[in-house]
Amino acid sequence: NPPHLKNLLFIDHYQVKFFLYFMKNSENAHLGMVGENIAVSFLKRNGYKILAQNYHSAYGEIDIVAIGTDTLIFIEVKTRKSNL
Repeated sequence: NPPHLKNLLFIDHYQVKFFLYFMKNSENAHLGMVGENIAVSFLKRNGYKILAQNYHSAYGEIDIVAIGTDTLIFIEVKTRKSNL
């Protein structure tokens, strides 16, 4: 780097792509957590007991496992910005 530009940060296009990918995924993860928290609150208010959140098994992952009076439910939450 030229001496007069020594305080500037030089990054290549791969680093920019990674940064944008990371920021998008970070924002999506946060949005997903918000949606899951809203769903859990709704379920609790309606008498469901939350048995597990973000349950992982050899078959995959499920966001919420809950039970009502006589019903076991498995919930996959999808959240969009327009829904908030």
